[in-house]
Amino acid sequence: MITFTYTQVEAEFHTSREVATLGLSLFVVGLACGPLFLAPLSEFYGRRWIYIISFAFVFIFIIPCAVAQNEATIIVTRFFDGVAGSTFLSVAGGTIGDMFDKSELSFPMMVYSGSPFLGPATGLRSAS
Repeated sequence: MITFTYTQVEAEFHTSREVATLGLSLFVVGLACGPLFLAPLSEFYGRRWIYIISFAFVFIFIIPCAVAQNEATIIVTRFFDGVAGSTFLSVAGGTIGDMFDKSELSFPMMVYSGSPFLGPATGLRSAS
């Protein structure tokens, strides 16, 4: 959703489009870096606690981003929001693996793997 606010961010903080884009860019960097730490932690401490703590941090880091007084606050909070949000991408496959026996795992894993591709395509189809 932050891509819709680039014009407002540029005007509010007197920055260029490139600097306004850093909020999204560092969110994606956080999504890439988070699984390096959070996926192994879910194996040691359990997936439930990692989900709960990560969701709490996703919520916490949205607040300073919403009330930011400068672009630096947006950039930093978006990075940490990406790190916390990466849990749901990296741990979900293991969660599905824990929920089903190996003999019946192929269909649920196919649904999980195909959802990111089917969701946008289905949304576009129903919107037109």
